[in-house]
Formats: sequence, C-alpha cells, structure tokens
Amino acid sequence: MKRKKKRRNSVILVLLLLAVAGTFAVRLVQLQIGIREQEQKLSNLQAAYVQQQQDNDALRKKLDNADEAQYIERIARDSLGLIKPGEKVYVDASPGD
Repeated sequence: MKRKKKRRNSVILVLLLLAVAGTFAVRLVQLQIGIREQEQKLSNLQAAYVQQQQDNDALRKKLDNADEAQYIERIARDSLGLIKPGEKVYVDASPGD
C-alpha cells in the first residue's frame, strides 16, 4: 500500500515539475519575442533619429545661408514670384512638352 502511495506521489511530483518547466519555457519564449519587438522598435527609432539629425543639419545650413543676398533673392524669385523694379518678365505661352 505504501509503495502505491509513494509511486502515485512521485508521478504527481513529476507531472507538477513538468508543468512548472513548461510554464517557464512558454514564458521564456514570450519574453524573447517581446525583446525582439523592442529591439526592432529601438532600431526604427534610431533610424528616425539619424534622419531627423540630417534634416536638422540641412535646415541649419539653410538658416546660415539666409543672410546671403543671393540666397534671399533666389527665395524671393522662386518661392514668392517677386521681381526687381523695372524688370520685365516674359511668360512662354507655347504648349509644354
């Protein structure tokens, strides 16, 4: 009788240990997946940061050039459509290619 009880207890103990080990294994896999997702997010953020730094550098360069007369004239002509006093503008009315 004791042998059956002892055997049953050992089987229950083995099943319990397997269940605990399985739970740990599943949780480990879930954590690894979470880590990979966070690493991907970090990589995307780092790429966005580098791109933003490049954009900022380009804007700083434009800002540094803002004092130059030629730059101001080009912006006035291209963006605002302004002309110098006494200057005549000719518009090509022929159909474009």
